[in-house]
Amino acid sequence: MVTKITKEQIEAAKKKTKYTLHDPLHEHCKDLLFIDASQDYQPSKIQNALMDEHMENILNAYEAREEVEKYAHLASYVELKKTTST
Repeated sequence: MVTKITKEQIEAAKKKTKYTLHDPLHEHCKDLLFIDASQDYQPSKIQNALMDEHMENILNAYEAREEVEKYAHLASYVELKKTTST
């Protein structure tokens, strides 16, 4: 089932998951979570769509905050500093 996302749903998701640079739920963490959800979509000729299971995968990865091979990576600030200084 393809779901068209409304502006209201996007705003509700932002409020629910706090899409900001400052994440109070994880402010104690000394790492940064990267999620590569580039394969989570339903292809279409006109416009690709995020389906419910794709959004659930992304949210689950965010909430679990764990390393998932080729999907989610927890980078320490030391690792980030090394990669940005080269």
